[in-house]
Amino acid sequence: MRKTAAFFLFFMGFACLFSQDNETLFTGDLNEIKKRGELRVLMTDTPELDGIPRRVSPRDYDKVFLFDIAESLNVTLKVVYVETFAEIFPALLSGKGDIIADNLGVNDERKKILSYTVPLCSIQDQLICPKKDTRIKTKADLDGAGIFFEADTAYINSINDLKKEIPSVKAFKAPPGVDTESLIFKVSAGEVPLAIADTNYVGAYLSYRDDIRVVYTFPKKEHTAWAVRKNNPALLKYLNSYLEKSLANYGNPVFKGDLQEMKKRKILRVLTRNNPSCYYIHKGSPVGFEYELARKFAQENKLHLIMIVPPKWSDLIPWLIEGKGDIVAALVSKNPERAKIKEIDFCEPYCRNHDRIVGRASEAPFKSVSELKGRTIAARKNSSYWTTLSEMRKSGLDFKLEAVPETLETFEIIDKVAKGVYDLAISDEHIYKLEKMRRNDIKALYVFEKEERHHWLVRRDDKQLKKAIGNFFTREYRQCFFNVVYNRYFKNSKQACAHTETYIPEMRISKYDKLIKKYSYTYGFHWLLICSQIYQESHFDHSLESCAGTIGLMQIKPSTAKDIGFDNIKNPENNIHAGIKYLHGMRKRSPETLSDTEKIHFALASYNAGLGHVIDARRLAQEINLDPNRWFNNVEAAMLLLSKPAYAERAKYGYCRGDEPVNYVRQIIHRYDAYKQEELNKVLDFPSLLSNDKFKQTNTQ
Repeated sequence: MRKTAAFFLFFMGFACLFSQDNETLFTGDLNEIKKRGELRVLMTDTPELDGIPRRVSPRDYDKVFLFDIAESLNVTLKVVYVETFAEIFPALLSGKGDIIADNLGVNDERKKILSYTVPLCSIQDQLICPKKDTRIKTKADLDGAGIFFEADTAYINSINDLKKEIPSVKAFKAPPGVDTESLIFKVSAGEVPLAIADTNYVGAYLSYRDDIRVVYTFPKKEHTAWAVRKNNPALLKYLNSYLEKSLANYGNPVFKGDLQEMKKRKILRVLTRNNPSCYYIHKGSPVGFEYELARKFAQENKLHLIMIVPPKWSDLIPWLIEGKGDIVAALVSKNPERAKIKEIDFCEPYCRNHDRIVGRASEAPFKSVSELKGRTIAARKNSSYWTTLSEMRKSGLDFKLEAVPETLETFEIIDKVAKGVYDLAISDEHIYKLEKMRRNDIKALYVFEKEERHHWLVRRDDKQLKKAIGNFFTREYRQCFFNVVYNRYFKNSKQACAHTETYIPEMRISKYDKLIKKYSYTYGFHWLLICSQIYQESHFDHSLESCAGTIGLMQIKPSTAKDIGFDNIKNPENNIHAGIKYLHGMRKRSPETLSDTEKIHFALASYNAGLGHVIDARRLAQEINLDPNRWFNNVEAAMLLLSKPAYAERAKYGYCRGDEPVNYVRQIIHRYDAYKQEELNKVLDFPSLLSNDKFKQTNTQ
């Protein structure tokens, strides 16, 4: 068994490197590691495949502990990713890494080649089937059942134990490339009738979907641990010494404690929403106004940040009270109902805004609030908006309130107003600004005079935490950092400059053509495809830096470039090389079943939105009877649905502004086709080109 629940965990104050490239082989023990200055941890799954977190997982603690260990040794922690679980043991033994930390089950066979640390936690294997399949109710119903399992895992041992009791049970190895997580999705889709997974996998899946059920839990409990080479006894001793002092804090997702206790655990859990203004994944990286504020606060307090997204808005405060998080940060306003909750406290306000009534762009603004007469405003009952509107109705204003599902985000309600599903919406200033920047079919019809304030929430007993948050916002509010982050999400309409495309004659696309051709051919791309992508990203501007931190021609982040071996991407050649290499990596991650053309479509979508969102869209396409192996009119249609909460909350990687990758791929391919046609025209019309004065001038420059 292997990797556990996906996570988004952000480490503050420590150096961390990620790598998938070939590693220098090194098998030294603890003293040699200190001299080398680097502790390498082997894991499966790359950073862009971390999903939206719905709870704190054991793997979150693995990361926290490992960073703490690296800091105590005064070395850099380097996470080395392998593509499949079968590769992880050879990678350790050959010297590509120093530790395996990958939900590794302890068993006698592995003990022959590895040394395990003290156990971290216990897990059990479970059999799962589609929720709607009710045939298996007891263990006896497994007679003749076929169980699918991931190849090269210890799940086969559990199946063999079951066969001793029920000999008719059959074991089926999943095809190459189908891991345990993929098997679970195949079970949910009805493609696989029965599969085996451990409690970490099943628990992670059930934290955001409910379309499978557990039909049998194996009685045997198996421990998980880290592993090192047998010739590294000093490293093993050091790890065990640390773990024996720290394991009391391992694995429990529910706990309470003030700031001092958080610093002992070294983590800060922030409860938030998965939406454009709070927190979401873009191009494989976490973004969002609340996320960036929380990251800064965690960094200043030397805490590792874990963002947690409960299923519904109405879960935020109960989860805080229960101890499933430490802070609520979701642009929350203070209203009379929330103020009555004795267990919570409101921190100092950090945002001020005026709510507004939002309607369609064709409507004229209201001269007064009395023009609401006869209209209907849609809102969540649990929101502060509902309270405001209810008070207005009590004052004698004649309008109707329409309750919408608690899972519906405000931006989604606005979208439904624009489409005529709802009459009017109410929104705070920040969400409205964010939507207004990307669409022109809505309008603020009325702005309320009353100023609303947003607050972070904490438990009432957490006085130290409340004070620290108050000091943080007193110091940062409307200062440089705060203003930059605020403007990034609520004032800048694009991450890069917008230009009008112009016709570029004679297929001299840019002054970088030679470099583009060189690296396009190196990685097997048509150079005109890369030209089209560069135009889409930066309009061939190597100096362009977006507010998201991307740089230059192909708008790649320095951290992403460093992961694949490039340091200075302000250098145009390095930038182009890094971007094409990254696109090549996305293409390699495409399923082998895809055609070469479709691999390009999916690679472009992954480059823009992140591989995780593309995986979600393919899964969703299959669920809604579209072709998961075709991008246009199939997976792109599913991608658009991921911006809707009803679909995003069931997706591993959560909310995605689906129109961005859809438009991105369409525009690049359309421009690429135009470039190719122009190239063909010039071949067919070569004599006329030779007599073209403009052509001669272009080629003599």
